[in-house]
Amino acid sequence: MVDQIVPLTEVGIVFGMQYISSSIGPGTTKAVNSIRCMFNSGVSSLWQFGAGSWLLIKYAGYDADLRTYLDEGYLYVCTCIYDLNGLKEMLGQSAESNA
Repeated sequence: MVDQIVPLTEVGIVFGMQYISSSIGPGTTKAVNSIRCMFNSGVSSLWQFGAGSWLLIKYAGYDADLRTYLDEGYLYVCTCIYDLNGLKEMLGQSAESNA
């Protein structure tokens, strides 16, 4: 599924290359195309590496420990909801409506 989603994300690169292709040379077109291919294969390989690592950790029996650390780290990395609720309170919205 990831291998099908990744090409959809590179629409901007393909559209941008087609949009400016008349003003750039063939060498630059090849360079942009190689960057697109690198992005496509790199993201797919990175996803497979992550999935393989997770299966290895699960096979070793450390998945419960890792989930504990991931849940704790999520609170520090993904703070957008807390930041947004704080901004709403600063602008005068009640805390009850933020729930």
